Amino acid sequence: MKLAGDHRVTAELLTAKSEQTSRIAPVPGSIPVPVGSLPTAVQGLPGLPATGNVTARYRVFDLGQRTSVNKSDLLHFTLGAEGTVLGWDYGASIVHSVSKSKIFNKGYPEQNALFTDVLFAGLLDPFVGPGQQTQGAIDALQGVLRNGYYNGGKSTLDMINAKVSREIMPMAGGALSIGLGANFGIEKNNNAPSPLAQGLNGEVRFGDEAAVIPYSAQRKVAGAFAELVAPVTKTIETSGAVRFDKYQGVGESTNGKVAVRWQPSSNVLLRGSIGTGFRAPTVKQVKSPEESFGVTSDQYDCSTNTALQQIATGLGAVCRPDGDQYDVFAGGNLNLKPEKSKQASFGIVLEPSQNLSFGADYWVVGIRDSFGQIPESEFFANPTKYASSFRTKLAGTGENYLAIFQGNANLGNSWNAGIDFNVIGRFDTALGGLTSQLTTTYMLRNRYQLLPGDAYFSSLGRFGEDTTVTFRIQGSGRIRSRCLKPGRTL
Repeated sequence: MKLAGDHRVTAELLTAKSEQTSRIAPVPGSIPVPVGSLPTAVQGLPGLPATGNVTARYRVFDLGQRTSVNKSDLLHFTLGAEGTVLGWDYGASIVHSVSKSKIFNKGYPEQNALFTDVLFAGLLDPFVGPGQQTQGAIDALQGVLRNGYYNGGKSTLDMINAKVSREIMPMAGGALSIGLGANFGIEKNNNAPSPLAQGLNGEVRFGDEAAVIPYSAQRKVAGAFAELVAPVTKTIETSGAVRFDKYQGVGESTNGKVAVRWQPSSNVLLRGSIGTGFRAPTVKQVKSPEESFGVTSDQYDCSTNTALQQIATGLGAVCRPDGDQYDVFAGGNLNLKPEKSKQASFGIVLEPSQNLSFGADYWVVGIRDSFGQIPESEFFANPTKYASSFRTKLAGTGENYLAIFQGNANLGNSWNAGIDFNVIGRFDTALGGLTSQLTTTYMLRNRYQLLPGDAYFSSLGRFGEDTTVTFRIQGSGRIRSRCLKPGRTL
């Protein structure tokens, strides 16, 4: 909305909803089985006690697949104003953004009810295959299902932004310009697990004994920047910028950038830049509580690992049977440091005609103290080194098992380099104009450390040690049409 003079007000509203359904194998867990009820062939195995219970792994096939439905809602609102005052161009805005998520589960039984109402009641036979339970057992299993809302949370961002700019003095290639700006905001994050997720009244999902801890956290963020653009000559322009950021509880950082562009002719442009960067961890990465995070992706042996046995004994726990997966806990890290980076780029843009443009930019980025999790294999290969990262988890069958805490951490350094290609073509047709654009990145380098000071690895074109793949070629294309010519209909 245009106001008096050179002032106007702008508003933007974005709302979005998404829903994702995922299904995986029926839920597994541990069940206590009386020795006397074991099949004859199993009773002859060595090491079984004469009386009491043994622990068996059981997957509840007759309840079908575990299903999770993730629903997300986003609301983003911006109200801004811009114009000119006393020779300064200004812009200011307030931002309110809310993201909500809810997770609904299906196919998970409640553990105590499964034991009491089904297993101990003699209705469930854990030694028959899928589809071979009695109708009474199936009905009883359906009765202990806990379908519905399981966990969710909300993230909120409230931000105030302001910036001004103006020309300062004439130069050979134009006017020297300055830009100044600042921002202040509050970030909030919380989660609201269901009573089942929290383990209230001793109720938990079968196979998932750990409770989810509700939490709420927030922090203040602030920043300021200054930028100069200097057209040294008609063909050479330089620019420099500096920015200061401060994140409550994380720290502060000052970074800068210098750039140069040279356009010797109307159809050739050379450009380059060098600078530093800063990325603060999210509120959740810093302040989320320690909670269950599934199990290890691999299986590990304890019988031949004396150090691992000693750690388990010291925690009053026992190791998992050889070849079994271990429980994993994860959570925030109050000592997590921000990532810092250095980057540089150099490129060229060629425009042989108004209908064709070709650009290529070489870039390199180095990151220090990158965010991540220490690989699970490190805990079991060097248990003494990571003794403080071991935990215990009490199973529903009574065993207190050894587990690991794989929380957020600052890992080593990483280096990435590549070439960005950008091709734009413009075409006139009988109906109007078409613009096609192809943007492609060709990766030249991908190297990273999994631990500070450790060896470097690469995921370029392969499934790497960080369990990801960096594709050699990444790209996208799009076609955009302009309005139809006057008198034309489609």
